[in-house]
Amino acid sequence: MLSISNLSKSFGGVVATNNVTLEFPEGSLSSIIGPNGAGKTTLFNLITGKLKVDSGKVKLEDEDITNLSTRNIVLKGISRAFQISNIFPSLTVKESLMSSLMSKNNQAEKLFIPFHSKALEEEAEELLEILEMKSLSNVICSNISHGDQKVLDIGLALSLDPKILMLDEPTAGMGPEERWKMVETIERLWKLKKLTLIFIEHDMDIVFKISQRIHVLRYGSLLASGSPQEIKNNEEVINAYLGEDFEAV
Repeated sequence: MLSISNLSKSFGGVVATNNVTLEFPEGSLSSIIGPNGAGKTTLFNLITGKLKVDSGKVKLEDEDITNLSTRNIVLKGISRAFQISNIFPSLTVKESLMSSLMSKNNQAEKLFIPFHSKALEEEAEELLEILEMKSLSNVICSNISHGDQKVLDIGLALSLDPKILMLDEPTAGMGPEERWKMVETIERLWKLKKLTLIFIEHDMDIVFKISQRIHVLRYGSLLASGSPQEIKNNEEVINAYLGEDFEAV
């Protein structure tokens, strides 16, 4: 589905991504983990066109999409939610989803005029149902909880009808209850929409609970890839990231 081969990116003398090769099969749920500064977000930025690749290839369904613009990559079917929610703070939840749907349909010039499209409303309402946010439909985005803002950000990414959904630390800044509610949401959306889903996460309980495959980065390089059980028992990963106190079960 999505493959990256020998991907590299440097900033001056700092190598942020070093010759990384990975495969993300269609319909898979994969996580990317590693210490701060390991190159996780840089890798996302290279895949989604936010940064230009120095060398290597990004392919989607065997099509080379390396260094395409972010918009073109979205149109190809890769969408992303960010660590810091990217919402429309002055619009209602429903209006935010409608705005994103309009952008997808190349109607960005209409974003600042009243919404009149019944079809657009129906699409937004379908998304609200999927996100389980119907009760928040008419609430201004800046007034909903941090956790709900993160779910809405995922909804904005979903409104672009992606084949691949990339989530950058979806549980960042959440309390325990909100974190596990987000995990349930991610799993439900992955199954419901039949997505290929890739996420960056620091909470190892979450990573090991829902990942089919885990990729570990260190200093911009790929340290290991494997099933949760393989990663739990990988001595290099334990020493570099999980720590000696980590208990493999």
